[in-house]
Amino acid sequence: MQKRIWGLTASMLALTCLTVTGCGIEASPHSLIPKLDKKNNILPIQLIHNIHSISSMVWESSKIGYLSTSVGILRTEDSGQNWYIWYPSHTLFRSLATTSPNTVWALSDSKIIEFSGVYPKPIHSLDLSTDQSNQIQSVNQLKSGSNSLNSVRLYENHHQNELRNINIPQNIEEPNYQMRVFQKSKGFILLNGTMYVFDNNKIRTLSLKGIYIQSMFWADPEIGYAASGPYIWKTLDGGKTWTIIFKVPVLGSSWSWSAKIVANNEKSVWILLNGESSADNPAYILFHSENSGHSWEAIAYDAFDKNTSYPKISHPLAQDANHIIVPGPITTIGNNGILFTGWIPENSNWVGLEFSHERWQTLYIANTMNVDVPQVSSSDFLEFTSLSTGWLFGENGDGTVCYLKTDNSGQNWGSHLLFSKTYH
Repeated sequence: MQKRIWGLTASMLALTCLTVTGCGIEASPHSLIPKLDKKNNILPIQLIHNIHSISSMVWESSKIGYLSTSVGILRTEDSGQNWYIWYPSHTLFRSLATTSPNTVWALSDSKIIEFSGVYPKPIHSLDLSTDQSNQIQSVNQLKSGSNSLNSVRLYENHHQNELRNINIPQNIEEPNYQMRVFQKSKGFILLNGTMYVFDNNKIRTLSLKGIYIQSMFWADPEIGYAASGPYIWKTLDGGKTWTIIFKVPVLGSSWSWSAKIVANNEKSVWILLNGESSADNPAYILFHSENSGHSWEAIAYDAFDKNTSYPKISHPLAQDANHIIVPGPITTIGNNGILFTGWIPENSNWVGLEFSHERWQTLYIANTMNVDVPQVSSSDFLEFTSLSTGWLFGENGDGTVCYLKTDNSGQNWGSHLLFSKTYH
């Protein structure tokens, strides 16, 4: 797997690590509670801590967001201009979810905790069994609906046998985790390739046993999609029965595929296959359905193998036809669009490809050819909180967290070194 990088302006290095004890956070939780003025605005202070490691991102609104980092849960109330430590912790929470204002669920390797309040405190906590915690590894994304489900119930009485690997050959197996929560305490979990449904205090495995599911989307408690390699399934009864509705025509038997399925709504569904050949040549194929999966159209592909009828994307940042994009994270935009970022290994450019059913465009993100510019690794943390505002988080070369942000729908991206303000 090749390393993907983007650039960050050298001026960002001027930020220094001023900590309570060395470069660690050792202050008590009470010393990190933000001070508010008479209008409940957060009062600024001067202490700055460099942040190492990010494991999850979730947004309550276009202004209020949360990050799980090595120093605890960070919160912003001004669209990311300033961050503060909302809940300090040495535990790296693997995933976050929010379903109501000032309420966040955090999942660690050993427990799931519900926090609530402007001055957050744990209001529910559940320790997971040893067997269960071994199944919960690196969590990439945790999203939920609009209800106030007590997430502590999710793992009660939950004990499964060892999860099996995929039965369909030539798929890329990666740890993958998703959650979707609906009203009346019902939701769905994708846990390391296996899907579960929970309803009140009960949780059970869905019927796609033995197949390593790589991605899922639920439009409502009854209608859902699941993807594994080139196969797409659909259910109309909450996961009791599944039907293969599409098999993406792939490039050849020597390829392995990793599938990502996203949807703007129940009708507009996208499937992105990220491929790798036996010769380590990358490729991707993008399909779209605008009629709930009844028919699919090939939108784009990029690969060294040119023997295909797929519409070939020719991006202006590639130096020649053999310079292709290695796909990164993907997110939906609006009612019928998506954006995924990609890296061109040959010239170290980061680009974004934005698609709707009618058109596509290339978005310039960053270039790292200048060796004097600090470089950061890619991550799966890409999200648009509105049609204009988007975020792409990663880590600097020294392990500190930085991010790219756009306020004009991806036309321009600014680099920022993530730091938090503490309060004492």
